[in-house]
Amino acid sequence: MFIIKTKGTGNLPDNVQIKDEDFLPVDNFNINHALNCLEDYRYENNDIELLKLLHDIPYESLTEFNL
Repeated sequence: MFIIKTKGTGNLPDNVQIKDEDFLPVDNFNINHALNCLEDYRYENNDIELLKLLHDIPYESLTEFNL
């Protein structure tokens, strides 16, 4: 799976997109509500790892991760 973090501007918040191996969108959420979205999409077993990854990766870069 892949993750992309985009920088928000003005009134738009930072955003996260999760894509599968074929680059099809799996999830798209506001980074401020990341924990709630991760629980909704059954990532709760890896939520701490994903939150660390979200804060560590640079904006606008495609990062591969495994669940």
